[in-house]
Amino acid sequence: MTFSQCTSPKTIPIPRFTPVDGSTNFIGRLAREMLRFTEPRMAYYVDQMNAWYSMKTFEEALDMRAFSKLQNAVGTFGLSGLDRFFCFMMVKELQTFTRKVITMCEKDMATKTMLNTVHRALLPLEGVPGNPSKVYTQALQKSGRLWPPILDIVLNVGQRQLLRRQIANELRGSCRFDSKFLATCLQAFNQSLLTDVQVHYADPSMPYPGEDNPLMADLTSYLETAGIHNPLTKIYVTSTRLEAVPLILFLFTLSHLPKLSYLRNTGGFMIKKGADPLDGAALVVGLVTILHQFHAELTEKYFTYAGQYLRAMVDMTASSKDKAADLPQEVINLLVFLEEFVRYGEHSKQMLEAKVPPYILDEFRHNIPRTQ
Repeated sequence: MTFSQCTSPKTIPIPRFTPVDGSTNFIGRLAREMLRFTEPRMAYYVDQMNAWYSMKTFEEALDMRAFSKLQNAVGTFGLSGLDRFFCFMMVKELQTFTRKVITMCEKDMATKTMLNTVHRALLPLEGVPGNPSKVYTQALQKSGRLWPPILDIVLNVGQRQLLRRQIANELRGSCRFDSKFLATCLQAFNQSLLTDVQVHYADPSMPYPGEDNPLMADLTSYLETAGIHNPLTKIYVTSTRLEAVPLILFLFTLSHLPKLSYLRNTGGFMIKKGADPLDGAALVVGLVTILHQFHAELTEKYFTYAGQYLRAMVDMTASSKDKAADLPQEVINLLVFLEEFVRYGEHSKQMLEAKVPPYILDEFRHNIPRTQ
């Protein structure tokens, strides 16, 4: 018996309608309707406009005004509940990803052998592999069968995170406008608590909230309700250390970037004509979120694989007979992707510069065609 059945009066029972989309209440129907409008294979997100656009008609599918109307319609707690619902949906996707990677690395011997072979061919990671064109081409060919289920997970996670990011922006703006003292107090309290935690890690003798102290949990609840948080930098699931994750996601990235092209006028990725529909922003944000669930060393290793690939491709271009040759399109796409990864994930630019020569990062945008 459900909660509504237990609490509804017997004389006038609460009606329960047959679900049409898997939802059992209003928030579920609202969430799935928003997911339908922002489907990563039907719409693409433009960060500069804070809006989704249809891939077919190029008209707005959902923009920031919709979240303001939601705030007026369901209130702060309704919008916060919608955010929490998206969070639970995303946790399910992240748990599915972890199970799939464990299956690839432990139970699927063909995949495990393939990943070990590719890893050995790329060693040492600080150098450039011999005959890189052959190595990367064979790796992408052999790993192609792995990507359809991974792509669904990455896009779903990225889509939900972009929606949660917009909800946080709306809640934060509303809190600052309606209750500026509350917003200021929460920000000051959060910053002071973070400072105390940093001091404790530098000197363990300094005080630190214990496990039985509800301070941090209660403050987090207030911050999330007020929108003073970044959904992209949070940890949602606990996972074991899976050393193959960086290589799997790097090969996944190389496999899907050729479907995208960088547009100067939007400052982001757009699907190429004839390619499978794909939202570039959801792809980047999904990978940022997934890698953030694991140890930071795995994210650094992902950048190491990407940096090695870029050095190899630039070296091939420099050694070609055409000395005036521009950077290959796949190199430009990966450089733009990495910059977007750093921006969305709030990573240090130095982490990228440690893997990719700075002069390449400074000059590659001059190689982007003006027609893009």
